[in-house]
Amino acid sequence: MLTKEKIQAEVEKLVLDITGADFVAPDVHFVDDLTFDSLDELELAMKVETLFDIPVPDDILSMGANPQLVTVKSMADYIYEELSKVKA
Repeated sequence: MLTKEKIQAEVEKLVLDITGADFVAPDVHFVDDLTFDSLDELELAMKVETLFDIPVPDDILSMGANPQLVTVKSMADYIYEELSKVKA
């Protein structure tokens, strides 16, 4: 199974691809710091779903009803937990 560090590095690459930035910190907020809009978040969610083969429900994205995935780290933690369920 992938480590949290490897997953986080992959999420950082995805975010860099979307933003065109040179660097992104684990605690950078998608909306507040990177000015993600709903299309950026949807693109990230779709890339995560494709790369890791897990669902990313819209309501837990930072613009959703129950925001949980608001940073690179929170997205990486979510992916790690979802992958753990698959392997269990």
